[in-house]
Amino acid sequence: MKTDALFISFKLLVLLACALSLSILITPLNFLMLEMFILTALLIIYFLFRDITKVIIAWIISLLFVAFFKMPLGIDMPNLSPDRVIWFFLFTFYLFKVITGKISLSNRTTEIFMLILCGLVIFSVIVTRQGSREMDFFNVYNLYTLLFNAYIAPFSIFLIAKDFINEEKKIRNLFILLSFILLYLSVTSIFEHFGMRNFIFPKDIMNPKMGIHFGRARGPFLSAAINGTVLGLLSILNFYMALNTRLPYRIFFIINIFLSFIAIFFTYTRASWLGVLISFMFMVFINQRLRKYLVIFTLLGAVFLGPLYSKIVDIENVISRVNSTGPVDSRIELYRIYISMIKEKPIMGLGFANFNNYAAEYSKGKSIVNFITGDVLSIHDTFFGIFVELGGLGLIVFLSMLASIFWKSFILFKHLEEGFLGREIVIIFWGVGIIYFLNSFFIDMKFHQIQNVIFYMMAGIVSGLYQRRIRYEKCVK
Repeated sequence: MKTDALFISFKLLVLLACALSLSILITPLNFLMLEMFILTALLIIYFLFRDITKVIIAWIISLLFVAFFKMPLGIDMPNLSPDRVIWFFLFTFYLFKVITGKISLSNRTTEIFMLILCGLVIFSVIVTRQGSREMDFFNVYNLYTLLFNAYIAPFSIFLIAKDFINEEKKIRNLFILLSFILLYLSVTSIFEHFGMRNFIFPKDIMNPKMGIHFGRARGPFLSAAINGTVLGLLSILNFYMALNTRLPYRIFFIINIFLSFIAIFFTYTRASWLGVLISFMFMVFINQRLRKYLVIFTLLGAVFLGPLYSKIVDIENVISRVNSTGPVDSRIELYRIYISMIKEKPIMGLGFANFNNYAAEYSKGKSIVNFITGDVLSIHDTFFGIFVELGGLGLIVFLSMLASIFWKSFILFKHLEEGFLGREIVIIFWGVGIIYFLNSFFIDMKFHQIQNVIFYMMAGIVSGLYQRRIRYEKCVK
């Protein structure tokens, strides 16, 4: 009870400091609205913090609708989206636990790489944004949004998941709730494919003037590539629940898998198709129990969905997408641009989120219309994007961080046995990683947040299991 009271006091002091700083920037009416909004969120989150997985789910749900629901703070001020408010309380809660000594910061190799990478990004912004290239308000706001999407939010959920999502009950509840999110995305994508506007929420998903990839299943992200990535990631976690629940609940997860596969297909995104296919093939290859169940699911799918294929699928569109060479040719030209940029600044790069400022100079005479949105050429490869913008130094730190995560997961795999938190959860994490990184070769992941949050949340869960396993073995010895 004393800890809870101290937690509330700490948050109120933080809120007061934020309120005082914002009071000179926004109008009195907006200031009052902001305080009411934050205090209401504070009350709700306080009750939800009894099970932090509920807050994380609330955060992920808010990430689904970032493109639609924002609260204006005033003239020349950024919009405050609900996900930022929830994240603020989540991370404040984590910092409070660190300050009060509830969380130890020892043996944090992965987190050190994360901290170094964030430091490099901040240094890059400070150095490359100085001088002749002036930044207006929109560009500054967009810069920090990309920083939040790519590093701050993903790394913070890694920390939170590692230290707090540490029990079977929490992980099981989290996966169940994520399965309901998968159901929403799958059904929405299917309705979108068939043009069933009355069943789609939000309605602006069907607005061709918003987002990209209109005509393909793009979901609330307004991007078929991101929709396919998120559907793939969640389908893996849903598959894990299908293996670890009893009838009749298992029927829900099996149906959810079929719906998600249909939805992924309707994105008409080859990277999403390949990601799911390779991920499931890998899991089947490495684990006998997964192999048995996947064979059963495949047979059921062939029996029930096979006869409907020609009726629900636009075959001409599928053939057109598969045979289209335009994106491939444009991507080859894009890689030539990456290489030219890297040769010029191989160590520190052009600067974080600075690709667009230089792209026009390097793309003259090159046919890359497939990757131009709103007259702006954008990165379509996360790894090359890091190499171009943060240089070889940034890429080395990023890859070292990932190596640390996956090396720990490999060690954990060797030490675990069977059960819900046994070896299969590591295999599922590897399956999630395959989808995430395969899509990373075709998408710049910093332009959206939710797929980063899902991957790093799973990485945090597995890293937490590793850390507790090592501590247990040291105590036994």
